[in-house]
Amino acid sequence: MSGGLIALGVTVLYVAIILDEGVASNDRSAVMFVSSALAASSSLAISGSLWPSPYGRIVLLSGAATAMFAWGLIGIFSVGMPLLLGSGFTWGATIRAWNEQREATAAAGAASVIALVVTVAGLAVTV
Repeated sequence: MSGGLIALGVTVLYVAIILDEGVASNDRSAVMFVSSALAASSSLAISGSLWPSPYGRIVLLSGAATAMFAWGLIGIFSVGMPLLLGSGFTWGATIRAWNEQREATAAAGAASVIALVVTVAGLAVTV
């Protein structure tokens, strides 16, 4: 849950920084994509921490952790450091859930790959 809350805080901080600086009309799609992706990773992490079955928890948390890690690396010089911390917390929760349900390895890998593909494709389209 702490990783999701960190990502939510970073989302709010990112939007506040962007609104304070002002957004050019050609940058709006990138800002909307980044803020939506951060909010989605936060939602996945919070939902994953509350999910009742270990299988679903692993899938949600691994997708969230991968997305947070990718955005943390991309934004390392601005708002990325807290995302890397949140990613670490979320990976820890994923590993704890994985110890309960090891059959979810392939699904967790697929969720991580999908998170990376969405991040890279979204950046390619909006930048």
